[in-house]
This record gives sequence, C-alpha cells and structure tokens, in this order.
Amino acid sequence: FSIAIDFNLESAGVYTALGRAEHEAKTNHDAKSVGIIADAVTHTVGLLKPYSAATLLCAVPPCPSKSWDLPSAVIAQVAAQTGKPAVNDLAFANKKQSVKSLSVADKWDALEAAGLTAGPSVIGKRVILFDDKYQSGMTLQFVASKLLEAGATDVYGLCAVKTWRDTDNT
Repeated sequence: FSIAIDFNLESAGVYTALGRAEHEAKTNHDAKSVGIIADAVTHTVGLLKPYSAATLLCAVPPCPSKSWDLPSAVIAQVAAQTGKPAVNDLAFANKKQSVKSLSVADKWDALEAAGLTAGPSVIGKRVILFDDKYQSGMTLQFVASKLLEAGATDVYGLCAVKTWRDTDNT
C-alpha cells in the first residue's frame, strides 16, 4: 500500500505547509524545507506499524543526469534519523521521460525503457519507497514492482504530498 502525508494545496494556489516545503525544496534545493519533509516522513514512519517494521529505505531513483534529487535528499536524512539503512543499488540506466501526459498503457512502457535495475540489498527486506509527490502513482507502482521482482518481501509507498491533479490517470 501507499500513502501521502498531506496534499500539496489546500485550495487553488494555496499550499499546505508540507506542500510549500515540497515546492521550496524541489524548486530551490532549500535545506530547511528538505528537513521539514524528512521530519514529517520520520514521524510517519514511527507512527504507522508497517512503516516502523520496515527494514530498508528507498527513494524513487532520479534520472542518471540529475545532479540533485529531492527524494534522495529526504531519504538520506530519514536514514540518519531512524537508523534504517537506505538502498544504494537502485538506479535508472537511461533518461526517464516524464509520464504525466502519457496514457496509463504508455506510462509503464516509458518507465520500462528507462532500464531500472535493483541490486541485492533489497532481498528479503521490507522496503519503504519514498517519492516527494504522488500524482498518478504509476512511477511508485513501477519501482515497487521492480523491488519485489528483485526480492523485497514488502514495499510500502510513502509520499510527502498528493497533487490535486488526477487527470493523468486515464
């Protein structure tokens, strides 16, 4: 299963506190905002039993060309706060194209083309899979399926915010 901690917006154009932190962290690489998100994730991990019982943390991996990635920055802090190790052998081999405008059928194919590989660190582990924003959930579901194929026993999705936009689920 997967959950989002909050919505990104309270109403059109008005951010929630966590939505503002996600926006500032992603847009400006703001360290304080990354910390706010990491604290919220750590709190959620401690609060909900499936997450607290997880043995490994994982960020949805970035495209190979990205020099900075919000999910990875958050998971590094959550690992330090919880003592749970983070996966370091999960990566896309190729550029991952945006799937927002694609049909559901085409999203999976586009993600497959990016060549995600998972190493042995996930074998036998209960994994928390983190992404900063939940839109359609397709990327989270795709990465979770690859973690399970690689030997993870369970994958629990956790996102900072859910967007209001659901039009990309068709």
